[in-house]
Amino acid sequence: MGASPDYKVYNAQGKYRAACVDAAEAAALASFLGDGATIRWGHSSKWRLWTEGHEDHPAGESYDYVAQVAAIRLESLQRASLAKAREGQP
Repeated sequence: MGASPDYKVYNAQGKYRAACVDAAEAAALASFLGDGATIRWGHSSKWRLWTEGHEDHPAGESYDYVAQVAAIRLESLQRASLAKAREGQP
């Protein structure tokens, strides 16, 4: 059995709706759920990678674009988290 998918999708009310293996899959669901839907990373789901209706383009315009943005944001968040850990910050 594989690990739990890391992309988590929430509706505008913050209710968990799904876990996806791929950011483009999560984008399709965020597009369907509409404005305020979020794509987050991991079990804690603190890291928001996409908020539908608050981005330059809607997710439905290009799921691949959402995946690219999510990858860039995830890398940035991971680097910041690693830097904090090196400094001994929680």
